[in-house]
Amino acid sequence: MTLTADLDFTGQSCFIPIGKMITSRVTSSFNGTFDGNGYMISGLTINNVEKGDHDTMHYRNSGLFGIVDGGTIKNVTICDSNITGRVWVGAVAGYCSDSVISGCTVLDTVIVGDNSVENQSAIYVGGIVGQMYDSEIEGSLISSAEITVCDVYKGSSLYVGGLFGALSFSGSDGYFEIDGACFDGTIFIDVSVSVAKAEIGGIIGSDFDSSTVQTSVVNKCSNGG
Repeated sequence: MTLTADLDFTGQSCFIPIGKMITSRVTSSFNGTFDGNGYMISGLTINNVEKGDHDTMHYRNSGLFGIVDGGTIKNVTICDSNITGRVWVGAVAGYCSDSVISGCTVLDTVIVGDNSVENQSAIYVGGIVGQMYDSEIEGSLISSAEITVCDVYKGSSLYVGGLFGALSFSGSDGYFEIDGACFDGTIFIDVSVSVAKAEIGGIIGSDFDSSTVQTSVVNKCSNGG
């Protein structure tokens, strides 16, 4: 799929993310290729916290794409949007597995993570993607998002980054390379309960895998705000 014009969702009702979790083991994820083609997507409003506590798994992933599994998202620009989510939250995608994120930009967008409505052990919030798992990062990435994490469930772990909340691999030999990325937004943590862990960074919140501490490469990146 390739955009051929700007998309403006200003004034539209709450946007439903593309791809969602159905059960803990089954997802209706996006697995194709989406090319923003340099056009702008603006005015997105997503609020999966206000959906109530029914059918909660459907609302855990928030972003233009909720879940991307085996897909490619490239050349996407999101601006002037408001995205609020529960567990995996990012402007471009909440969660990516075995996928590619390339050349994406997020401008003047408010991103809020709030998992207080669910008994969840972690929350992943990023300006671009909440969590990348066994995936690849290509091209330059830019985020000027205003990121806030609030009202978390007591004892949760927080993974919050200007671009990515967390990067993770299933094996011990995987690593990410981020080249020429820029974060020029803000990160605000407004938590009134005790948390198990808080890993917060301008580019990446956390970089981990299932078996060992991995070493990823962050090259020629800048962090302002």
